[in-house]
Amino acid sequence: MLSETLDNSTIDAQLDWTSGPSAATIRRHLPATWSPSVPNVANRDAWTNGILQLPPDELAIVNAHVAVAMSANMPHLLASHRLHFERTGTRDEFDANWRARRGNLAWLTIAECVEGRGRYIDKIQDLAWATCEECSWELPAHCGGMPNADRIEVDLGTAMAALQLAELDHLLDGSLHPHVHRFIQAAVRAKCIEPYMAREDWWWLRNTPTLQVNNWAAVCTAGAVGAAVYLMNDPAELAALMEKALPTLSDYLDGFDSSGALSEGIGYWNYGLGYFTMAADLIDRRSGGAINLWSNQRFRNAADFPARAALSPGRYPSFSDSCSNVELWRPIVRTLAQRLDLSNMAHVEQMLPIESGLCGESTAVVMARELMWNREANDSRSESVENPYDWFPGVSWLIARSPTSSQPAMVLAVKAGNNGEMHNQNDVGSFLVEVDGEQLIEDLGAGRYTKQYFSDSRYELFSTSSRSHSTLEVDGHAQRPGKECGARDVLLIDNGDVTGLTMDLAPAYPDALGLLSCVRTVAMERGDVTVIAITDEATFENTGRIASVLMTRHQVAVSENGVTMTGSRTAIRCGYDAANTSVRVETVNAVPLSGGAADVHRIVFEAQTGKTCKLALQISALPMNM
Repeated sequence: MLSETLDNSTIDAQLDWTSGPSAATIRRHLPATWSPSVPNVANRDAWTNGILQLPPDELAIVNAHVAVAMSANMPHLLASHRLHFERTGTRDEFDANWRARRGNLAWLTIAECVEGRGRYIDKIQDLAWATCEECSWELPAHCGGMPNADRIEVDLGTAMAALQLAELDHLLDGSLHPHVHRFIQAAVRAKCIEPYMAREDWWWLRNTPTLQVNNWAAVCTAGAVGAAVYLMNDPAELAALMEKALPTLSDYLDGFDSSGALSEGIGYWNYGLGYFTMAADLIDRRSGGAINLWSNQRFRNAADFPARAALSPGRYPSFSDSCSNVELWRPIVRTLAQRLDLSNMAHVEQMLPIESGLCGESTAVVMARELMWNREANDSRSESVENPYDWFPGVSWLIARSPTSSQPAMVLAVKAGNNGEMHNQNDVGSFLVEVDGEQLIEDLGAGRYTKQYFSDSRYELFSTSSRSHSTLEVDGHAQRPGKECGARDVLLIDNGDVTGLTMDLAPAYPDALGLLSCVRTVAMERGDVTVIAITDEATFENTGRIASVLMTRHQVAVSENGVTMTGSRTAIRCGYDAANTSVRVETVNAVPLSGGAADVHRIVFEAQTGKTCKLALQISALPMNM
């Protein structure tokens, strides 16, 4: 329990936090005392009860990671690691040690809270001390390698370190040496809170006519405001910081469309909205419920996005820089389901693997919440309601599903959009097909993150260009980047058993091609057999040709009956008009993707050259004993 000078009786009614309230107004909503949702180590009953609720297999994961962290040497973050990124553009060497240092600190913090006997304190203080001593918490990928000694940047790494250390200071209050406690507070202020307050030119701070903020806005703001909530005892000082933070959190929600979809994809939903949720909890508790982010309808819509976008349990569209098998942070999903009464998200939480609460981000901020946040069972909530389709108009995503009674189950995900989206890939008009949880026509998702990946030459990479997507090539040309390079005349098809999208892709291709229109229709036709039909028709000023590309990492076979793609447990066949269409298979080896290098196949269906070109493909599932 933290105390302040402001009396609780002076608090006003609930504040409209989206209206840009002044610091003076916010101060009137900060009570004299408050209780964080995650108690400190001195509350032995809370921590004992928390660990008793852990299933044995989850407890085993905790113990295994703690043993590794306790025996590990200090992971070094060297100047040469940063210079390696500056020289080569690869970040793996620094990132591995950075994740180990932050992760070991997190695991040991949780272990000490669970045990409460001081066995881990020295190791924790070594790691916390070393973290505070780092010249900069800014990640090499965000500063080109070496940080600027004269200009402290608040980036994702800075924000996460600040919140982790501030929460550690709270969790181990009374157990840390007084000098370590003061050193943590001084470092968080100097490296995060003071720079955050001193500048107004953070690119992620506000929406502008040309920029919609993204996950950075949520993470960086949550780091600054969360750390301040823990460390600031002066309500006027805290109110001034909240005055700056609340508009950014509101702007972040503007990045979701009216249905709650996010063009960055589910992976960045998990990261950005996860930190937004932690900020919402801390602000709500620090204000005694007066500053209530939970009541915002945009937040509620965004919170339900994974439930509506799921292809199958635990699998999502890998559009943009995302991946298909995102492990959502379970305490975040659980809290959103319960606090916002989202029954479908409760079902999503039940489907998550045990590791998702003890996640790869490995921050005590998340892991402590796995033990303490709303661990009561969701068994009383209703099962997930599977819609025939979900349409997200603001990002132009459509997810269509075969009837629940059909075997095998097929799911189609198709997007229109534009090539200037957040974490963009040039993928207008692309689609993927999943059969019984296996993606056979694929969106490859995020490529390997390097310096080039986030540079002006981003689209020279195969993984971000349209050549790596199941979309069209026009006269051998790929799509152009840019917000103006998007689909036009996008229409949803909803005719009972037929669900799809039709769109004109012409603006995505170079003007010099003389492409007047390029209409693509991708639809799921439900009947005795579910068929996914793709039709393309292009019209040129003179003449030209189009090619429809299907991407897959699976086995491909071409025959007179069509092209077959065979996965580990499912298969599909793509039929086409052999008389007017040629087909070839191109293999691209060792494509650098986020999950490692992979060999991928481009199945290219090419129409005959003409003033008008047409292509038609029909995709259906096959039994594996074909």
